Amino acid sequence: MAAGIAVLVRLATQTLRGTLATDECFHATVAEWIALHRAIPAELPELYSGFFYYYQPLLHLVGSAWVALAGPERWLGLPVVFAVLLFATLASGGFGTVPGRAGRWTAVLVVAHPALASMSVRLYVEPLITLLFVWGVLLLFRARRGGWPAALALGLVLGLALLAKLNAWSLWIGVAAAALWDVLRGERARARRLAVACALGLAICVPWLVRNQILFGSALYPAFAPDLDAGLYALNTARFSTPPAQFLAALPRVLGPWCLALVAAALGMAIARRRWTLRESVAVGALVAMIFTAFVPLAAGRHLNPLIAVIALLSVWGVTEALATRPLARLGIGIAVLGIAVHGLLQLPDFRRMADPPEYLRHALPQVASHTPPDARILSLWTYDTYYATRRAATWPNPWGQRSRPLGMFLTGDADSILAHLRASGITHVLAPTRARPGAFDSANYPEPFLQGLDRLMRLGAVRLVWQSRDLALLEISLRGAKPDTLPAEPPHSRSPG
Repeated sequence: MAAGIAVLVRLATQTLRGTLATDECFHATVAEWIALHRAIPAELPELYSGFFYYYQPLLHLVGSAWVALAGPERWLGLPVVFAVLLFATLASGGFGTVPGRAGRWTAVLVVAHPALASMSVRLYVEPLITLLFVWGVLLLFRARRGGWPAALALGLVLGLALLAKLNAWSLWIGVAAAALWDVLRGERARARRLAVACALGLAICVPWLVRNQILFGSALYPAFAPDLDAGLYALNTARFSTPPAQFLAALPRVLGPWCLALVAAALGMAIARRRWTLRESVAVGALVAMIFTAFVPLAAGRHLNPLIAVIALLSVWGVTEALATRPLARLGIGIAVLGIAVHGLLQLPDFRRMADPPEYLRHALPQVASHTPPDARILSLWTYDTYYATRRAATWPNPWGQRSRPLGMFLTGDADSILAHLRASGITHVLAPTRARPGAFDSANYPEPFLQGLDRLMRLGAVRLVWQSRDLALLEISLRGAKPDTLPAEPPHSRSPG
């Protein structure tokens, strides 16, 4: 226990010097907006030229309460709070569901797991949804043992999870499958409690599904988004998706050796003892869900965190139960758990430093704020960071969820056309790299023809350099200026503006 608490303290210490980056800036922006307006936005005009707010809102609702209590300078404390709640839930035996030893061992192993620890210092939804998954699995067992309070609590957790992230549908499906299994076995009282829990979970999330259907044309937006740009989506998928075969090959590494050993031991002992229960079925279901995740577009390793925590809990529980009459074996596992925790503490990397924005961007954004008027709209690959640090509208083409998609300027090398697209999109400034890299637009880069076009526009006077560092340049787009086609043709440049 002491080693697990020490890991939590180290993680909390890392956040003290952290700077919000990428999606963290989005989550903070929405939560602060909700705290200020006491409402949920339908659209965020400052982001992506009018960004649809379709995201499951639970993290932002919790975040709005957090920022009201702790202030915006303490944002990175929130994911650590989720990690502490997860640790406390497991260490206390999970609502009395698992034996104390199993809960304590799981708490220490989970908090020291690299995948879960790395997200415990980041303002993402993963720490929250991981906590809800573990609560949901624990309450599933409590509800089946008897009692409506546990069933109603399970329904509440299911609803909250569905309002936190789309992958929570795997949790809901798992509970529904358990209810069906109880029906087939004639356990109608158990099945009824689980069915009510599933219905309550749906009742909590259905208003959000209806809202998204009305506002954006898809209840599960961005899935089945009617405004999807197929070409840009293909680029985005190619740029950010991990091929299924590669994703599957990485699963053993993501789970980690001790988690793999535990789940193999737990399932093997259950088969040997001929005691296959719901616990083992849920563990196998979590493994199947991990495999299924490999085929979900834009899947990332962090999406497996809730399943890793569930597998760890059920495996430790199964192993400790099987070894209940073997004190020496239990002692050996306890020593191994302590060794894993101590090793994790000693080898704990600075996860927050890995998550922070790069130094060149941290240096640039205050300069962007001081060199742009409040009503500026900046074309920036670092869209969320740019808006959150400068409070200037920032945009970039996105495959879905945009009122206006600023894409045309990236698909041409003609300076006249680039200028026309920039002006038509209401873009007043461009934050661009100072060095061009060869290649066409891939949805997350500044293509070389675009930067060459800006270079030509600068020499013509239609674009003005207002600030520059070694890595980035801030350009202002003139609302009026000479036509680019009056400039003589020149060979391509190896550098962008400036």
